[in-house]
Amino acid sequence: MFERVLERLNTLRRDPSAGHDRLESAARDLVDSYSGHLLAGEAETIAPPSRVDRLQDRFASAVRVLGDLLERERLLDSASALYEHAIGVNPVDEEAYRRQMRLLIRRGKNVDAVRLYTQCEKALARLVGVSPSLETESIIASLRRS
Repeated sequence: MFERVLERLNTLRRDPSAGHDRLESAARDLVDSYSGHLLAGEAETIAPPSRVDRLQDRFASAVRVLGDLLERERLLDSASALYEHAIGVNPVDEEAYRRQMRLLIRRGKNVDAVRLYTQCEKALARLVGVSPSLETESIIASLRRS
């Protein structure tokens, strides 16, 4: 199913007239088709790390493409749900955090954006031993200045 969703996403990306229903359906299908490090049908066995990394990268790329399309069409609830899922399946996906923080700020939910930044900061420290990037920090810094 994941492969079919990616193919459909490529079609949608080339079609600037893709309707809201098709974009929202693609977002739901992408979320449904990728639940993280265990591959569909392999609940008992963890896939080899290289395959997991490739799938994770393909999913992250699809999230960015579809997120851009959803935001362009002002389908912000769908974009937000997509980013939330991306963070859930990969809690160190800093780009998904940034996109979700920007959406929250755009919607006037600054406190939620700061909370999400804190979640990101803790996940990065705990899971990979790093701090958020300057790009991520700048999002919150701009909030604190305003």
